[in-house]
Amino acid sequence: MNTSIIRGRTLTFKNAPKSANDLNSYQYIEDGALLIKDGKIFRSGNFSEILKQTSNNIKIYDHRPHLVMPGFIDTHLHFPQAQLIGSYASNLLEWLNTYTYIEEQKYKNYNYGQRIANLFLDELIKHGTTTASVFCSVHIVSTEVFFEVCHT
Repeated sequence: MNTSIIRGRTLTFKNAPKSANDLNSYQYIEDGALLIKDGKIFRSGNFSEILKQTSNNIKIYDHRPHLVMPGFIDTHLHFPQAQLIGSYASNLLEWLNTYTYIEEQKYKNYNYGQRIANLFLDELIKHGTTTASVFCSVHIVSTEVFFEVCHT
């Protein structure tokens, strides 16, 4: 069994807050730890308590003073629009006609889609997004290449 500890300041949300002062809706531990077994979180808590439950030769990934928390979920993303972030238009129709439809035509090309898919997924992970509902272009190859890149 592959076992390790991720150490850092941990933040976990337990339920929706009832008010701005609802301290019971989350758990923050200044010196927290996640016990990882075979790639899955097995236990979380104070580092000293988690360490007592393991062997002396366990691998510890020390991320202090950084914050360790669950990944973000984005429920609506358009992979072919990754290159358009920050493009200005006075309204949606202008933006679609000036930028989006032109950009999405490029996703007929496998190599272009592959390059942007790699960049897109790297940006998601870099910003803490671990789960997403992602839309591709109308071109079948854009969906195929996106799934291929996701599996590599």
